[in-house]
Amino acid sequence: MGSSSILSAVAKRLEGKVALITGGAGGLGSATANLFCQHGAKVLIADIKDDQGHKICNHISPSNASFIHCDVTNESDVENAVNKAVSMYGKLDIMFNNAGIMDPKKPDILTNDPADFDKILRVNVTGAFLGTKHATRVMKPVGQGSIINMASVCSVIGGVATHAYTCSKHALLGLTRNTAVELGQHGIRVNCVSPYAFPSYQSRNLLGLKDNEWLQDDMYSKLKAEDVAQCVVYLASDESKCVNGHNLMVDGGFRADIVIMSRGMLLIVLMLILIITSQIEWRQQLGIDSDTSSRESQKQPQFSKREEVVKEKIILTQEKNIQRLNELVRSLKEQLQLCQCNNETINGTVSSLTENIIELEQQQILED
Repeated sequence: MGSSSILSAVAKRLEGKVALITGGAGGLGSATANLFCQHGAKVLIADIKDDQGHKICNHISPSNASFIHCDVTNESDVENAVNKAVSMYGKLDIMFNNAGIMDPKKPDILTNDPADFDKILRVNVTGAFLGTKHATRVMKPVGQGSIINMASVCSVIGGVATHAYTCSKHALLGLTRNTAVELGQHGIRVNCVSPYAFPSYQSRNLLGLKDNEWLQDDMYSKLKAEDVAQCVVYLASDESKCVNGHNLMVDGGFRADIVIMSRGMLLIVLMLILIITSQIEWRQQLGIDSDTSSRESQKQPQFSKREEVVKEKIILTQEKNIQRLNELVRSLKEQLQLCQCNNETINGTVSSLTENIIELEQQQILED
């Protein structure tokens, strides 16, 4: 019996807590609300989709979930939502600023409309700012609380989404870090979750996919709303009591792939520089210039004894460099295979590098 109660307590990680979720009628919002209730929390869903919001509450648990209409760009709506959570359940422990929108993909900044840009920032950034502000109003007097902002992998990289959406998620990360510093001293933790795209109406629209289509190739393409919701539960629970100002990446290694590819390209560039530099030094030490090599060979058909010694040392150094370069190329290819990183540009550059090494070896043989 004792062990059963312990397991029950562990299973319900949010027992006795009260949460407010903006954008709660959407895919991630509803998945998080459902998981919060499963872990023992009382949940207030805030959204502009009234019918959908009420349906979700009835489906999850009419006794543990309720709905309120809330436009996160309207401060009075956000203030009322926070006040309702406190009046209904007596407190507010968790604020999940989840409401967010995407704009149609327009990679050319010249085609972007300032009004659309402002709309994205109002919902994604100002909405989270207002949620943080009014959650702080009721959390600060009791000296505890967890505020979680819904960011994106776009909060740390560029070139994945639209200009407006990427700017909004970068700004949200800045808001998270800044408020974490201020509110941490009052016992309030502020963190954000940054997932890769997962199946939803918005993400399909952004990627240009049909309703029944989704990415299937990579580990990070298998991400679901429930996976992100699990991470939100962690940041909402006391298990993360020492986590503040953190950007939790939930991308299945998407960003790691980019970092590995970038480092691979850097390694290739460094190796190419080494090859070119060694060739230049070799020619300079032998007194060989591309424009004067034929004339020099006519004037000096044979090397002096000292030059022969220098040549032997340089050739030995060249052989060692080639050996090291070959080892680096093999190592790089192994890393690419382990990471399943079949980038055509990198593979093409590696092949080009290998050809340069072979050409250098042949050149040495001819010089000998």
